[in-house]
Amino acid sequence: MKKILSILLAAILFFTYSVYVFAAGENTSDVNINIIDNTKLVQTITDKNELQKIIERDHLTVAPNSQLEKVEIFVYEPENNESITNSNMNIQPMAGLIYEIRNVVVSPKEFYYVNKYSSDWYDGPCVINHTYTEEKEVEYNINTTIGNSTVSAAIGYALNETFTVSKSFSTTVASGKRLNVRVHTNYKSTEFDIYNKFTGKLVESKAWAAKPIGLVIFQYTYSK
Repeated sequence: MKKILSILLAAILFFTYSVYVFAAGENTSDVNINIIDNTKLVQTITDKNELQKIIERDHLTVAPNSQLEKVEIFVYEPENNESITNSNMNIQPMAGLIYEIRNVVVSPKEFYYVNKYSSDWYDGPCVINHTYTEEKEVEYNINTTIGNSTVSAAIGYALNETFTVSKSFSTTVASGKRLNVRVHTNYKSTEFDIYNKFTGKLVESKAWAAKPIGLVIFQYTYSK
């Protein structure tokens, strides 16, 4: 059912900015960003109509006598993967004798799961210095039993790898404000077809795998 890629390709947009795009869908949101630094503030939202859309999309609960005033979105991608580590791969050599991967396409977009995040709350005034660490497995949708060595040779990583992304992050919460920080793992996907080596026949089309590549950090600022 190729859930993520179909959402990315056929999404109805909630709203569009020049550097950040949110895609509708129960599980994912996609990102289209030019990264200048390895951590970048990509969007600040203060418009009341757009904030209301975020409240509905992110299932935010706004306390009585409080108001969502601002949302800031940061993207962190390690330079040269310096903060990403992976576990040892469990190679399955026999499965690689039967199948081969063709038509590998790396998606130009990135995505994160809207409903999968870590969350912290802070009451101002205060200064936050925190290290966010997310350890995530490769996501994939493949119906064919295929060896990790075959996948790794084609796309550069195996299906059973686990990646850890860690980032120190600082921010300030003003007096009379309350801050909610949500941290999502950011992914980049690769799509490919699986063929039988001996018959040359297509076994599965548009299989995909997605590797954790960084973090998407949301800061929701509320009045209190």
